[in-house]
Amino acid sequence: MHNNIYKIGDDFLKKINKFLSIGLIIIALMLLLKHFSVQLPNFFEGLCYGIGVGLELFGIYLMFGDTSKFRNYKIRLVKK
Repeated sequence: MHNNIYKIGDDFLKKINKFLSIGLIIIALMLLLKHFSVQLPNFFEGLCYGIGVGLELFGIYLMFGDTSKFRNYKIRLVKK
């Protein structure tokens, strides 16, 4: 029973992609800067949080969703 739990965790860690990891890094950096009382403009802070959350959601979608449409769009975009 415990082996299945660890196997699911290992599969999840293997599937983490660039979008998800970059989003997590952006959110972590913003939280660390806020913790150490670094004053940033509200616009920049909100922009970083928004980009971080957007990248996380996109990364989760790519892990579990159908990525064929996204891949085809990237190929058509590069060919132009």
